Amino acid sequence: RPDVCGGFVVSLRKDKDEEAMVEFYTQGPQKLSFFHFYTSVQLFHFQLPQDTTLALWSLVAFKERGSGLGEACPDHPISVYLRPGAPPVINPLQTDFPPYTLVPGVISLRLEWNSPNKTNSSFNVSNPLPGDCNSSVNPELCVPFRPTLRNDLDTLSTQFYIFFGPNVTVRAKVPTILALTLIPHMDSGAVFTFEMQLNVLHHPFWCFIPFPFFMPHFMCLLCRQLTHCSNYSAQVLLHAYLSPCIADCGIYGECRLMRSYSYVLAACRCRAGWNGWGCTDGTKALSYAQQLLRTMLLTLSNLMFVPPIVIALRSCLYMESAVYAFNMFFSTFYHACDQPGVAVLCIMDYDVLQYCDFFGSLMSVWVTLIAMARLKNTTKEIMYLLGALVLAMVVQLDRWGLWNLLGPCLFALILMSRRHSCYPPSWRRWVFFLLPGCSIAITAVLLYALVETTANYYYTHALWHILIAGSVSFLLPPHDARSINIHGAAGRKRCGYQLCQKTILYCIT
Repeated sequence: RPDVCGGFVVSLRKDKDEEAMVEFYTQGPQKLSFFHFYTSVQLFHFQLPQDTTLALWSLVAFKERGSGLGEACPDHPISVYLRPGAPPVINPLQTDFPPYTLVPGVISLRLEWNSPNKTNSSFNVSNPLPGDCNSSVNPELCVPFRPTLRNDLDTLSTQFYIFFGPNVTVRAKVPTILALTLIPHMDSGAVFTFEMQLNVLHHPFWCFIPFPFFMPHFMCLLCRQLTHCSNYSAQVLLHAYLSPCIADCGIYGECRLMRSYSYVLAACRCRAGWNGWGCTDGTKALSYAQQLLRTMLLTLSNLMFVPPIVIALRSCLYMESAVYAFNMFFSTFYHACDQPGVAVLCIMDYDVLQYCDFFGSLMSVWVTLIAMARLKNTTKEIMYLLGALVLAMVVQLDRWGLWNLLGPCLFALILMSRRHSCYPPSWRRWVFFLLPGCSIAITAVLLYALVETTANYYYTHALWHILIAGSVSFLLPPHDARSINIHGAAGRKRCGYQLCQKTILYCIT
């Protein structure tokens, strides 16, 4: 992925004939990703001093892969947008904005790669607006001026109350003006919403302004010079407020807060194929039948753990059976809660379900491998406990790390290689159980590591559930009844499963 860093130089006017370079600002590099929603962008925030006559921006982008340069990465162009006073409102995918949305203009720039792993560009703006807006507007006409009260409710959430409102009297010839003041760096990352309704009998009208400019906003209400409006006034029910996202992104989106250094803004992250600034563009949306199909694939595929649970119970592997049941339960309900759209069922907090699903999956692999190693009971219990503690830690550190799965597998394989004499010598066991089970497990790991993507996740991950559960059914060791000899019969010690070599039975009458 490319990284981008930026800086700008400002020129400050000293007098009519002289200019001096006085400031240089820079910000560290930030990783870029492909644009899907506004949450994919990286925001650079610069403060322009007063009396700036020229602002020069210099942008540098470079590829990085691991500890070296990523020469093998493709040359994807980088789009840069600039807007004074507030974050830029952009629409690279040309999706539809929600109705009644006022979209402010931006300055755009496209960076092309002029070297294998690095590119730079610069542009300047003459007489830019300063970072803090100090201008004020005072109407000289004698017009009805309605004061407002600002009430900050939460981050990017503010309610404006109109004194002697919320009804506002609108006349024919004299406008009614409302003054609404926004605070720099505090309100520019929100959505400014106006909700109006005429005479309480008409349908309400909304107006959305994403990322408003941080200067006083004046709203002028005036009844048009029409015959039926010249002799009387109208009552307008007006509500003005700041909210993080438009209509909270609807039912197919999630409003997320973003932070760039000390700058906070909010944007929608859409689901189920919906797009747009408010997740209202359903051009590529999934139907309810498609959503339900994907939910059923990811949840019902966990029923493949029923055969391993039964096999473990029949083999007296009660610990393993409990772990498989735990994994099946939380994997089913995690995927039922993780779905986009309306085909969703969450029985508890999403983060809890996700953690238990990842932890249960890794524990299922771990207990299966330890059971195959045929350790002594005491050693096996210690390995179960240590594995649970380590896996609980690594899942909390990184739930999607590939080594979370490969690490336990490699450790268990090394352990089993030192106890190869404990495996059944029968060729039937190897041909019909161990070799098919290992082949299915390896296929599942390759599918998870190399094939699974965001586009095919619903199908490949459902197949992952089936393959992992199927491999467990083949790999579980059979129950060895001869290893438990309570009658003290003579026999050789069997790979750690000998419970009683000499047993004294007492008969109480």
